[in-house]
Amino acid sequence: LHQPYGSWPEMLIERHLKIVPKGVSMDDMLVAPVGTGPFKFESYTPGDKLVAVNNADYWEAGLPKLKQVTLRIMPEDAAKIAALNAGDIDILWNVPLEAIKELSASQTIKVDPVPTGTWDGIVMKNDLKPFTDVRVRQAVLKSLDKAQLVQFALFGQGAPTHTPVPPNHPFFDASLPLKPDVAGARKLLAEAGYPRGFEITLNVPVGRPTRERAAVAIQQMLKPAGINVKLERVPYSRWGATVAGKAPFYMDGYLSRPTIDTATYPWYHSSGSWNKQMWNFKSDRIDTALDKGRLATSEDERKEQYKLFQKDALEDVPGVVMYVINFATAYRNNLQGYRTHPYSWMDLRRAHF
Repeated sequence: LHQPYGSWPEMLIERHLKIVPKGVSMDDMLVAPVGTGPFKFESYTPGDKLVAVNNADYWEAGLPKLKQVTLRIMPEDAAKIAALNAGDIDILWNVPLEAIKELSASQTIKVDPVPTGTWDGIVMKNDLKPFTDVRVRQAVLKSLDKAQLVQFALFGQGAPTHTPVPPNHPFFDASLPLKPDVAGARKLLAEAGYPRGFEITLNVPVGRPTRERAAVAIQQMLKPAGINVKLERVPYSRWGATVAGKAPFYMDGYLSRPTIDTATYPWYHSSGSWNKQMWNFKSDRIDTALDKGRLATSEDERKEQYKLFQKDALEDVPGVVMYVINFATAYRNNLQGYRTHPYSWMDLRRAHF
């Protein structure tokens, strides 16, 4: 029950083919949704709450265990945390990362963070100067201390990575360098014709706190290499029309995908849908690795190709993936049978008090 960081059309294509009863229109579905899940829609009060009740015809025997679920709509983080502490709500979905330490100290609340493949990154438009030169893109990458970005932007709730392949994935290549190399970045900029560096604007979306915090750190990290960054915060209501896919240098982020193919191919293959919208990048060797990885018939072969992909991505640098982000829920100690899901789903089938 959330909008992903990407576009709705892609989300609908990627996730599911919807099947609804004959004669039910989309307008009907907006006010009275139907399905075969563990809970049935009962009511919705705009701006306040959605109520769902136990589906007696659910196909998994004995589930769900709860009779009713109320999803509260609470925009303010402080109000959500106060409501959880007071016992007015039982689960806080998507705990703000900065609140995890505070909530973890509670004797009545369990905080349950899990690693995910959700990532934040820097988009560099490969068809716009100065990022038409791979040495400039490499210099940006080499200037960043990703481990420090995890601490500053995520309060330690995440891990640095090279690409959308997260460190807990069996195909992650831990041998590749993650540490910054500012001297190497300055050398590359000089070779690219920028011996004194250059100035550029980095667009940052308002209301995406991890990216807002990361942008401040990135501004300082790029300065020693000679890249002087001006931060421009853009309201998300104008982001798609003015920044996404248009600006030469901006922050963006994407939710975890369920397979390594769907996590990499759309962003890095020359025919990839997100590649065409974002950095407009082409690498024959990356295309080959991703095509072979997609068609591989053994795990060893797939692992080899995706390790090649990661190595090549650090050299060809379409853009920068900084880190993957933990996802956390917090819930009252008397709630049992619930665990945080790495795809941000709220699975309440086995939850009970």
